Amino acid sequence: MSSEEEFKDLIALENHLIVRPHADEAIYVGRLTARGSRVFYFYTADPGSLARDVKAAMEQHPAYQYQINSHADPEWSAYLRSTIATTAGRNAGAGSACLLRLLLSV
Repeated sequence: MSSEEEFKDLIALENHLIVRPHADEAIYVGRLTARGSRVFYFYTADPGSLARDVKAAMEQHPAYQYQINSHADPEWSAYLRSTIATTAGRNAGAGSACLLRLLLSV
């Protein structure tokens, strides 16, 4: 994934995911690209609302298959394990207790 020809489409998709109707209800904390897939990570208190926004964004990019899963993560442990996170970044989403993981593949 992420060849030159895909780059523009992936950036457009990422922008759709970040700038969405309920963007103020979730915090986009990053992405990981490996082994033919891209994973986007969000923290939210309302995974249902975010999942609906993701579905709407993905309808604009039908070439990609995707999965959404979420789990409670009030300590932000998944984020802290996989990144160099600052206390300030974590505190910005203190009310966001659920990690939503979007797995994207071609």
